Amino acid sequence: MAKIDIPSYKSDFSKILRETDQFRNASAEELKVYKDLKPCLIISCPIDQLEKVNGKPMLLPENESPMDILSQYGWSFRYTATEKKDPVTAEISMCSEIFGKQVGSPSDEQTGILPTWQYQSTLTAIELVHFCIEYGWQSIHIEDGSDLCKFTLWATCQLLEMPCTGFDDTGYDRLRLKNASDDIKILISAFSETLENTAAPAPTSGKGSSSRSSDSNEDDAG
Repeated sequence: MAKIDIPSYKSDFSKILRETDQFRNASAEELKVYKDLKPCLIISCPIDQLEKVNGKPMLLPENESPMDILSQYGWSFRYTATEKKDPVTAEISMCSEIFGKQVGSPSDEQTGILPTWQYQSTLTAIELVHFCIEYGWQSIHIEDGSDLCKFTLWATCQLLEMPCTGFDDTGYDRLRLKNASDDIKILISAFSETLENTAAPAPTSGKGSSSRSSDSNEDDAG
């Protein structure tokens, strides 16, 4: 019986594996698709571009930052805004980038009736812009994120005339904005009307929107 040349067999098998298509590195387009299926967005704003209340920028107390909450569709949401961290940042993620295992995410029974990830990405990006406005952001810089989230946030800022950087818009993006502007405006309007019921509440203590709320309460009392 002839002996099997084990070293030769192993080297040939390794060569076959290296040349097999499924073992190649993912292409840029494939990574883009994968990233869009795991939507996320990271944005920032310098402290000197935050709205001031009583002469101070709208920041969270040290013991309340970062603030971890959930968005309307159960996305992980982290907001970090203290004097020690400039710029302040906001992060959203449909998957587990922030919390690990997502707390409070919809149960399996509900999954079938949730909107598509595209719709969730669109509405959550709009929700994030409203959150930033409530917390005194006067501009938004896009640090990173999936394509649809970045586009929707940029488009929302364009329609609200809010300065937005970090998104290199192309002619195609501007055409998409023109074609989708009416639909995005409807979502912006609908979200504005239900802002009280979203996962972007004003802080209950310390610096921030609470100052604005207490001022309005004093005016009502007067």
